[in-house]
Amino acid sequence: VRAEGPIRVEHIGLLEKTLGLQRKRGDGDAAARTSALLIDLVDDPKERAARRRDAAVLLAERGQGKQAAALIDQALAENPHDEEALLVLCELPDKVVDKKALKARLARTLPELDNNDSAPASRVRAKLWERLGALQRKRDAAAARASFEKAVALDPDRLPAREALVGLYGSAPEHAEAAAETHRRLLAADVTRTDSLRALAASFSRRGLVD
Repeated sequence: VRAEGPIRVEHIGLLEKTLGLQRKRGDGDAAARTSALLIDLVDDPKERAARRRDAAVLLAERGQGKQAAALIDQALAENPHDEEALLVLCELPDKVVDKKALKARLARTLPELDNNDSAPASRVRAKLWERLGALQRKRDAAAARASFEKAVALDPDRLPAREALVGLYGSAPEHAEAAAETHRRLLAADVTRTDSLRALAASFSRRGLVD
């Protein structure tokens, strides 16, 4: 977008139309520039955070991860509970994200989120809990297990979280029922999973359920 004078609030409609056309024709560089122009034209903090999030997605798609991470940090400073912004941050390349800070942010923020039972919101939160579990897994297996369990409670079809859980449950007797249910869910998605078939057979054998 080129203008002879400064960009003002009354240009928002034109900028949004231009952004849509740029995205439609796949002009990511131009779309990223237009999206950045929109950020400072809105006064509402939540809307401005959403603008920053959109611009960050475009930058990430262009391989500009550090700039995307900086925008997401600004978005979350204005709206710490912006789940979509958190998801964008979680999906940025590891090399541009401070994983320790991300783990602390997710652990602090996820329990504070308002209840929202809609399917899209549940799927987003499941991804966030799954990411937290992955970050916790190396140093705190119990916390990771709880996070992955949150993920599958929100989205029962979240297979990566279930796959992580079977590894964390192992063959511990106290997790036998949960492990068996997880394996059953994985088999429902893929009946050829030999690891789950063997694990269920071993579980039944240990409990004397095999003739």
